[in-house]
Amino acid sequence: MNLKNSLLKALLVNFLLLTQLGAAVLTAGATNVHNQAPHRGALSQAAGWEDDFSKGFLLPRQRSYKSLNQIYQFERSPLGNRIPVLLVPGRAEEFQHNSWWRAIRQVARKDLAFNRYFKLYVFLYNSKEELDVQAEGLVKQLKTRFGDLPPSQPFMLVTYSLGGVIAREVAKDPALLSKIDTIIAIAVPFHGSPMFDPDWFSEYLNPPTRSPLRRFWDRTLYRGYMFSKSNLTRGLNWDNFDSSRPQFDAEESHTLAGDQVTVRTKTYEEYPNADLIRKKTIVYASYLQNAYTDPDLINPKSALKKSLTLPRTAVDAVLPFYGFTVHGVLTYMGLQLANVPAYTPEDPQGKNTLLYRYNDGAIPVSSMLFLKPSPKPYNEDIWGLINMATVRNVRIFPGLDHLHIGEYSIEKKRLITADLVHPEEGKRSPHHWILYDLFRRMRELKLQE
Repeated sequence: MNLKNSLLKALLVNFLLLTQLGAAVLTAGATNVHNQAPHRGALSQAAGWEDDFSKGFLLPRQRSYKSLNQIYQFERSPLGNRIPVLLVPGRAEEFQHNSWWRAIRQVARKDLAFNRYFKLYVFLYNSKEELDVQAEGLVKQLKTRFGDLPPSQPFMLVTYSLGGVIAREVAKDPALLSKIDTIIAIAVPFHGSPMFDPDWFSEYLNPPTRSPLRRFWDRTLYRGYMFSKSNLTRGLNWDNFDSSRPQFDAEESHTLAGDQVTVRTKTYEEYPNADLIRKKTIVYASYLQNAYTDPDLINPKSALKKSLTLPRTAVDAVLPFYGFTVHGVLTYMGLQLANVPAYTPEDPQGKNTLLYRYNDGAIPVSSMLFLKPSPKPYNEDIWGLINMATVRNVRIFPGLDHLHIGEYSIEKKRLITADLVHPEEGKRSPHHWILYDLFRRMRELKLQE
């Protein structure tokens, strides 16, 4: 009966959406409407536009990339003496209905105290552009919108995933960095990710011990998945800050140990203003729990559970980039990253040291913590990594993958979680943790006055 009701409900929802879409298309043909006033859903509007986003779909004419690379406000009231908080979303969130930045707005708009002391903005950019183009757009918008802010009025950034990398590029400008008081970096690949590095995929995630047919299948899917994401393979590839990338001699044969390829490794160069960026950054990191991070998970019950979920697990394993669920794919890739060997000049073939066993399915925790350069691979446990971090504050959320840490839902109770580093501060959803840290920083600034 439940299945029948679900199907009927789905058919009804689709019928209503199609009816609404058809009516909107017919309305779009009425030129007199657009002669009277601009469409409120157009991104070119500085305020009020988010109401049309919440309807669940966007008309083709609203999907205008010309209206991107701009900062938009969520409400019309003047900034005044409030603290401006700019949200910088992750990849492909500029047109998504269920986006991370929209969820933060839903949480913040219900908090009267927050709206009294803060004003929310969002920077929407074209995630298909190159990283330097995205950063240049944000630099121009920051100077236009907030260039005249007095030194006594702090400016804060809340970034997620790719958005944090864009903010890192912007912070290379000393003048802009001096105006930024706080950066909340949620699942940000400061040092990139092996997932967006084709050489790493060939070396680590597709080992020579795998069957030739499986290697061909995985590589084909990987290349297909990355076909239209060349900007990510350039902007988010691993920067080798921990000296862990293959260190093969470029003059040797291009093929080593069967499936391994020669890689010309570049010497890591620290980012400009990196230490000052770290001092202003609050990191939200997460990692997936598995047998590599929690030995208690290896027991008969977990084996039974795995056998019961075999059909979905099998599909996710065979189709790592086109599985049934994105979270299933991240779980699969998290296990692959957890089994990565460490490459050093002394041992160019690598040994399985579980170098990135702490990861969220896409990004190692060491990258999210923006750790300093190291002459040898970071192979510490989670507390060892945390203790080496030099950022302002660290929050670690076990059991959340790369997407869950950016989600918000009252129904998903597992998203209401404690911070591993500060368990005494209670449990909140990731979005409520953001408000919590913004208020804490505001109180610190008032005490400094």
